Amino acid sequence: MPNVYKILGQVHANNAGQYYNLYTVPNGVSAICSSIIVTNLNTSPAKFNIAVCPSGVASPNEQHFIYYEVNLPINDTFIATVGVTLAGGDSIKVYSDVGKTVTFNLSGTEIV
Repeated sequence: MPNVYKILGQVHANNAGQYYNLYTVPNGVSAICSSIIVTNLNTSPAKFNIAVCPSGVASPNEQHFIYYEVNLPINDTFIATVGVTLAGGDSIKVYSDVGKTVTFNLSGTEIV
């Protein structure tokens, strides 16, 4: 199986308080999510959540969160090296408490 190193997902969270799908693994593929980068472009602090959801889960539950209510100062960036492994249909969902100002980037490897 070949490995494809790539940007897995990018989201600009436009609406505060809404979960966005950052990445869903295609069927028949596995993925290793290596880095998550969250940037606050706002002039006020933000909070964000990141959840790893199994296939078929539309909204995250408590057990899915890997980061919850993390404070992100004004014009700051959060970078995490995670190594999360996912199967086909699994997803990474993201949330910010401020709209139009927080971006999420995910990089990693798809194993096809």
